[in-house]
Amino acid sequence: MPAKSLAITATFADKPSAATPDNRTANTVSFYMHYVHSGTFTMGEDVTTPAPEITLTKDFWMGETEVTQGLWEAVWGLTWPETAPTGVPGDGDSYPAYNVNWYDAVAFCNLLTQADDSIANTEQIYYSDADKKTVYTKDNAKNNDAVYVDWSKTGYRLPTEAEWEYTARYKDADNSVWNGGDHVSGGPEYTNPEIEKYGWFNGNSHGKCYEVKRLTANDLGLYDMSGNVNEWCYDWIASYKPISQSDPVGPENGTRRILRGGSWSFGEEYMRVGNRYNYTPSDRYSTFGFRLCRTAY
Repeated sequence: MPAKSLAITATFADKPSAATPDNRTANTVSFYMHYVHSGTFTMGEDVTTPAPEITLTKDFWMGETEVTQGLWEAVWGLTWPETAPTGVPGDGDSYPAYNVNWYDAVAFCNLLTQADDSIANTEQIYYSDADKKTVYTKDNAKNNDAVYVDWSKTGYRLPTEAEWEYTARYKDADNSVWNGGDHVSGGPEYTNPEIEKYGWFNGNSHGKCYEVKRLTANDLGLYDMSGNVNEWCYDWIASYKPISQSDPVGPENGTRRILRGGSWSFGEEYMRVGNRYNYTPSDRYSTFGFRLCRTAY
């Protein structure tokens, strides 16, 4: 298990290639972020009608994998918020972190921002007060306290639902094609047996999750966007509107937050990049994890 001490290094190039990941290290735990160029795509295509046209105006970084248990413990500590990972569905530094709720995930993002010496502490995204003066902490997460967001900051955060689907649909390194239709991330139509090459679901998982990066990545180089564990997104759930939107972050209030991607216990129909589902943000399950995101300026 990682030691409690923590040192993080990071380097961010100016408009790097999407194919070149940025390597960071938290203590002895390395993790990668991939650069994603802004653009326009059709969200929820072939799954939800109507399907809105979404434009993301800011470039961003997306985690190569789900946050792993090794990275979680290097940042959070060895005591988990509730139930620690077990041998089934999976326990180990390279397995995805799970049994974490939405509040835990946003508190983790702030902790990682604090630990990264290349990012000023003032760049933390999440706050416990409407004036955005008091950063959101583990204690706030334990109490399921309300979260306020400063979108102008560049610390680590959860992806918005639109950012998640945009990267899941990534098609080529030239940023010229966005993969429309009904399919797994990086793969073929979801009814095709080839989906087993791209994600862990109930047809190939044997009732457990797996170490990250064991299957094929999508064209952006992201692993497990479909399957393994469900991934929390920032947004409250809301119905799609048939209008063009820029940088949507969901409604201001709600009762249930978005998760994406399917999991090791879900059927193949939930592996589709356009599929969405939602739970109360305080819910913790062995299928719930998350992926890191950062705005790039």
